[in-house]
Amino acid sequence: MTENNLCNTSERRHRCDVQCAKCEHLNPRRSNVCSECGAHLYVHCHHCGHRNQRMHEHCTHCGRLLHRSFWQRWRKKLLPFKRKAIVWQVPLLVVAVFLAYKIIVKLAEWPDLFSK
Repeated sequence: MTENNLCNTSERRHRCDVQCAKCEHLNPRRSNVCSECGAHLYVHCHHCGHRNQRMHEHCTHCGRLLHRSFWQRWRKKLLPFKRKAIVWQVPLLVVAVFLAYKIIVKLAEWPDLFSK
C-alpha cells in the first residue's frame, strides 16, 4: 500500500494529518497553516534547511534541535551578533575599569563633597 492509499483509509487517517503545535487541531498534510488557529504547521531546520513539523523537537533529517531554548532566544534579542572579544577590547576594558576606580577614589578623598 502506498502512502496515499493509507491516507485515504479512515482508520489510518490520523497518521497523515498534521497536528498543530498550539491548539492540537488535526490538519490535512498539505496545509501550511492550522485551519483552527492560523499557526504555522512546519518549521525549517536552522542547520540543514529540511522542512519539519513544528511538533517535532529534532530535525528528522540531521537530528539537530529545531527550536531554540528560552535563553538562546533572549541572547539573540540582546546580542543580535556573535560577541567575541576583539584583541583591542580587552585592554580597553582594563583601562576603563582602572580609570573608573581612580575617579571613585578621588571623589572619596575629596573632603568638601560630603561634609555639607
